[in-house]
Amino acid sequence: MGSFLSIITGGEWTLLTLFLILGVGLSVLMLIIMLVLQIATGGGLETEFFISSEGVAHKAGSTTKTLDRFSTGGSVVPGSMSGTVAGLLAMSQENNVLAWEEVRYVSVYRSVRSIVFRSKYLISPVVLYCTDQNFSGILAMVKKYAPTIATAGF
Repeated sequence: MGSFLSIITGGEWTLLTLFLILGVGLSVLMLIIMLVLQIATGGGLETEFFISSEGVAHKAGSTTKTLDRFSTGGSVVPGSMSGTVAGLLAMSQENNVLAWEEVRYVSVYRSVRSIVFRSKYLISPVVLYCTDQNFSGILAMVKKYAPTIATAGF
């Protein structure tokens, strides 16, 4: 963008320099934010899940809940409506339960060992983030209890 503006303005490299300085500054800021989040979450967000013959559920951990509330509050103060709504939506999805009769779609992401359950309305999905040790066992339970229509893809 800076090069394009430089050509249009007749070779003024001050705009290119400005864009480079801003780009480097924003990149450093992004890395600092990522580092702070990595330290604050201990390397990842914690979550708990439950799976049985009755259904599947997940619950956000204390770190996730704290970050949800912090981001919502951080959006309310400056008056960011979109940030506030996103934070409130994240808070509403901290605990979800889905009975097997309600499950219509199951998506399995083997590379990240996660399983996503959705109802026919596609709202309030339940996501299970598994470990290497429990992924195959959880997948076997899903095949056993989930409706056939939901597990047809895997």
